[in-house]
Amino acid sequence: MKRCHNHFKGNTGFPRLRIGIGRPPGKMDPAPFVLRRFTKQERQEFSFTLQDGIQALRILLLKGFDKTASFVNSEKKWTKQVEEYLIEFFFFLHVQSILIPI
Repeated sequence: MKRCHNHFKGNTGFPRLRIGIGRPPGKMDPAPFVLRRFTKQERQEFSFTLQDGIQALRILLLKGFDKTASFVNSEKKWTKQVEEYLIEFFFFLHVQSILIPI
């Protein structure tokens, strides 16, 4: 972030998308926590998070910062994201059952 701040001559008033990873457990040093590899569950969750980030960027470019903030801070997006994932998953299963009859 220091390089970004330097590039913008110390101005921190630019929009940015931050992806949080939570807090380290107990009194664990934050550096190893941040630098460790993702668990299997975290990798799966990151896939959804990345899709949300891409959607947020689309909204930012097309509709501006306020609409983007509403999307990012909305809990409804998670429900929609899960529904879309399930639809894709069941479509995949359907196509597989056609291609490879059981």
